[in-house]
Amino acid sequence: MEDNLKGVEKPPVLPYKKKPFQAPRTPYLIDICAINAAGFHYNLMRPENELFSTSLYEIDRIIESRQEVEDREPQVPDAYREFEDVFSKEASDTLPP
Repeated sequence: MEDNLKGVEKPPVLPYKKKPFQAPRTPYLIDICAINAAGFHYNLMRPENELFSTSLYEIDRIIESRQEVEDREPQVPDAYREFEDVFSKEASDTLPP
């Protein structure tokens, strides 16, 4: 009401319209299914199947260790020590134009 008395016009407030659910264009492919105890036991007997358990913590540690290996400088064999600057990331980043 105060805005009306001051002559300030506000744009009208439109009602909120909920967007309809849209499924992803490409569905996620997950190779998993539920099986009963007999089917589980049968699959354990097959040599190509392996039973294991893991946690998100273990997966995170594996990813971190792989990233640490990638971040390290490559080990150059003795036969190629004279070309060590070719294998250096810092040297390749500072090449003259």
